[in-house]
Amino acid sequence: MTAPSDPSVLEAEAGRLSNSISHLERSIREIKQAIAEEGPCVEYKEAVGENIVLIAKQKAALAAIEEQIRKAKGADAPIEPQGMEVDGSAEDPHARGDRQPQHGAAPPQGGAGGEGAWM
Repeated sequence: MTAPSDPSVLEAEAGRLSNSISHLERSIREIKQAIAEEGPCVEYKEAVGENIVLIAKQKAALAAIEEQIRKAKGADAPIEPQGMEVDGSAEDPHARGDRQPQHGAAPPQGGAGGEGAWM
């Protein structure tokens, strides 16, 4: 199977990845808050580590997709991720402020950006 070259398909995937990264970064912040309130926990540490790895992978995939979009549209064309809210909007059932991170539960996707020292 070949990679899609239709810019709208690529932009939809870029939007999905951006949304996923945003959720993973939020999850890391929530876990750090839980650690601050409850103290260190091996399961929390593992979840943060998994999220960091996922964020790194997704950022690399996003960069590759953005390059494909540039090639498909032309070098000067803007990239416009489509299809997903990136800011954790109210449409997201997990965007509620009262949600507590679960021990050992890592969100479905993500990677490593700027969330280095977490304890």
